[in-house]
Amino acid sequence: MLKKIEEKLGLIASLSNLKYKFYKNKYFKLYNFSTQEISFRRDSEILSSDELIKNLIYKDENWNYIMNIHRMFMYRSIGINIKLTDNICADYKVEKLSENKLAFKSKGLRDDWIYYYLNKSIEGNFVLEFNSLINTKFTEFQIAFKHTSIAERYRFRVIDNQKLVFETIHGGYFLNEIHSVPFSFELGKSYNIKLLVKNYFYSFIVNDKVVMTIEDTARLLNDGGIALIFWDDSLESSSNIDLLVEKPHLYSVV
Repeated sequence: MLKKIEEKLGLIASLSNLKYKFYKNKYFKLYNFSTQEISFRRDSEILSSDELIKNLIYKDENWNYIMNIHRMFMYRSIGINIKLTDNICADYKVEKLSENKLAFKSKGLRDDWIYYYLNKSIEGNFVLEFNSLINTKFTEFQIAFKHTSIAERYRFRVIDNQKLVFETIHGGYFLNEIHSVPFSFELGKSYNIKLLVKNYFYSFIVNDKVVMTIEDTARLLNDGGIALIFWDDSLESSSNIDLLVEKPHLYSVV
């Protein structure tokens, strides 16, 4: 029985890997990189700081979708969606300091996740804006958008506080580092951060300077929510996530 299970898993993995090569060759070239400044003007407020904070849902490394992420993606890549329970995670890593200010803190874990997402679809063009002060270096600072699940999202992420990358998660695959530029935050310094989504152009903007703009000609994902994801992967169980997020807002833009 065990041998048959191993053979089945091996076959699924082989099929998944073959499909990934085709998937990567097809879609990697359909995301164009620039540092172009996309003009926009705030139109109306979609969610105020208080409303956005109230609507964010907390998950961490104890979430079934994170605990089973590799198995889930492997099956999803061959068209099989496995059923998982959307379990509640006790929120002990996020402290609300005021109506519009959050502290994210966690340390001493091997695989340390803070996954904070908005289960609301944002239609049309928008900008997510917030101030952030990062006190420690950790593996991943991520803003996900057009987010309908952990398995369907676009993302900008700062990796090891060394580079900014744009990536696609879709169809059971991570299309990682489609584009990458050197980038780092100075620890202990406050930054204004914007994610702009306008007419299939996506910009990651820091202190009003465009770090990366992506033109999406693949158009794999439609409207979805947003997520703030902070992750520290430490083999020595010495994770150390410590940052502030202040005045997060969502605005429609024209």
